[in-house]
Amino acid sequence: MQNIGITTISFLIAVVLISQHSFAQEKQSIIDVVQNDKVVNSFNPVCDDIPLIPDYLGRFSELRALYLTSCDLTELPSGVEQITSMSLLNLEGNQLTSLPSSMLSLSNLKVVNLRNNQFKSVPAALLSLPMLRELDLAFNDQLDLTKAIEDLSNVSNLDFLYLSGLKINTLPTSITKLRSLEELHLSHNPKMDLPQVFRALSRVPSLNILVLSNNQLVDLPEELALLKQSKGLVLDNNPEMDLNVLNHQLSKLPALKVLLLRNNGLQSLPSSLNSFQNLAVLDLSGNEFSESTKTAIKDQLPETNVIF
Repeated sequence: MQNIGITTISFLIAVVLISQHSFAQEKQSIIDVVQNDKVVNSFNPVCDDIPLIPDYLGRFSELRALYLTSCDLTELPSGVEQITSMSLLNLEGNQLTSLPSSMLSLSNLKVVNLRNNQFKSVPAALLSLPMLRELDLAFNDQLDLTKAIEDLSNVSNLDFLYLSGLKINTLPTSITKLRSLEELHLSHNPKMDLPQVFRALSRVPSLNILVLSNNQLVDLPEELALLKQSKGLVLDNNPEMDLNVLNHQLSKLPALKVLLLRNNGLQSLPSSLNSFQNLAVLDLSGNEFSESTKTAIKDQLPETNVIF
């Protein structure tokens, strides 16, 4: 297998497996947790116990990850802003429209998941968190994307951004101000003007990984070749994609090392895989290849780690 840079290895950990903010244990009773003698590093309380958090703040002095998910919250529970040890806060699946300025005390936060809420803009407190690196804004249908991108240009360390399911047509040109952005998720946005999107992203200097899953893609425009900095491309769950066109386009991306084509209903690949030979990793899991086809693909790509 070809040598893979540190960025690509990080990509494999974050995308081929599961994104970091998805790692959560089953929901727990707060009483069961605080009665345990072990240090609490991660906590996913049952919804009814969330109001009890302020009563047990002393037990959360070393908490690193807090999951307050799918509880129909309309505001951040009291006391959360006092858990200053947190590096990950997952608020996915609530009814939140804002976050309090008191969140500024959470100076160790690196990962914030606001997926599936009701935000119209990025909460101001997040923009001043010095260590924020990963932000998930996916499926906030009312989000003003232009304002959000402009605001996020002030977050100097932001390198992972999730904008899936936002009904995106075009990307604001201000996305070029996200100088540290390495991984961008644009899944579930089937009406994107891809030539415009690729032109905009070609000017994002650090962008290495682009996720375009679940976008009803048939082919990719010539402007894909502008993403010469790309090392990873995720095209999962696009079963109508023309792989002959993709094969042609890949020849124009010399830096590309990781390609994911999972769950696309594939039974074969183009007869010539010359454009795939520079890949270090090709993930074809969840498809419908016969054993003989799998063998033929691996024979054509002896230097590539092909995953079925």
